Amino acid sequence: NIGGKLTLTATGVLLRRVGKIETIVLTDLGKQDAAMDVIFFDSDPAATTFTDNVAQTIADADLTKICGVFKIVAADYSDLVDNSVACVRNIGIEFNLTAAQILYACLVSRGIPTYASASDLKLSVAVQQMI
Repeated sequence: NIGGKLTLTATGVLLRRVGKIETIVLTDLGKQDAAMDVIFFDSDPAATTFTDNVAQTIADADLTKICGVFKIVAADYSDLVDNSVACVRNIGIEFNLTAAQILYACLVSRGIPTYASASDLKLSVAVQQMI
């Protein structure tokens, strides 16, 4: 696991609870270009412990809260001089939020990156709201 549980709050008000994750942008200050899974939850995975730099397990009680998993691969990154960014469009992961109207996520490394800190990564997500 890289970092902890991520709370993805909207900069604007979500008017609807149903939608799709359309775009993922992951900035990498360490230019590690690590393959990783982004696991999305449509309600709080409160029974699971998220600890930085520890193999991630999801509590059985939280498995049904997973609305999708997206794999970022090394080829998704565009390298700059001392950092990189992965921007992936047309993801299409559907969600149906709980009353809290918040998406949650976690990053699970599929390699052995050496980040200076968990804050070397920043995840941004664009969603499309459904009628």
